Amino acid sequence: MATTSEIFQANRSLFGSVPAYRTGEVCESCFGPVSGGYLRCFGCHRLFTSGAPSSLETGIVPMTVAADPSPWYTRLATYKTFGAQHRALLASLIYTYLAKHEAEIAAALGGGPDYLTIVPSTRGLPVEKQPLRGVLRMVQPLEERFQPVLTHVPGCAVPRNGYRPECFTADPADVDGTRALVIEDTWVTGAKAVSAAGALLDAGAASVLILPVARRVQPGSGFHRPDHPYFTAIQRPYDISFWPPSERDDFF
Repeated sequence: MATTSEIFQANRSLFGSVPAYRTGEVCESCFGPVSGGYLRCFGCHRLFTSGAPSSLETGIVPMTVAADPSPWYTRLATYKTFGAQHRALLASLIYTYLAKHEAEIAAALGGGPDYLTIVPSTRGLPVEKQPLRGVLRMVQPLEERFQPVLTHVPGCAVPRNGYRPECFTADPADVDGTRALVIEDTWVTGAKAVSAAGALLDAGAASVLILPVARRVQPGSGFHRPDHPYFTAIQRPYDISFWPPSERDDFF
């Protein structure tokens, strides 16, 4: 059986690179594409003007970019229903990324994370049956650090671009004063992930960092011109060592 390192190395060419922040081209929060000189994409603009904590504006660091369509996006879109091969790919990436950026994660959180967790299903699926939970279970160090501290409130829906931390609950006894690492598989608008992170902060967490496995983008969506520099940048050879500096400014 292949090791996590072997799986990562065999598949790293699939991953889209995360571009460095650049004013008017790359969102300063989620690292998605922007146009027209804006600092943030529409989704992040809506989230952070509708009550999402300002501490989360720079508390989002995607591991990769997944263009839709692309072979990488296909694997992300099908890992929930296909065999263990795609889940092993996500597990190897998450493990390798966290190990590579242990120091940066600790700096962002103000200390090493006390645990990692996932955004609960809003469709009533028990946490132990969630596909991403199964991914974390595949690598022992990830399994050891996982804690299911978040619960979805039945019947509470998170709008596509809305901030609703009340849709999730966390017991203050479990999270008060802790540093939390939230893993999400695919970031589209970020509404659920940011709402879940907000629920942790409301319950007393000292700091929260959101690490999406991939920031999904659609080059042909019509929101950005086909020759946008962003779509060239994400095609560069994947560099897992990239981590945004503390001050997100122009550094292409």
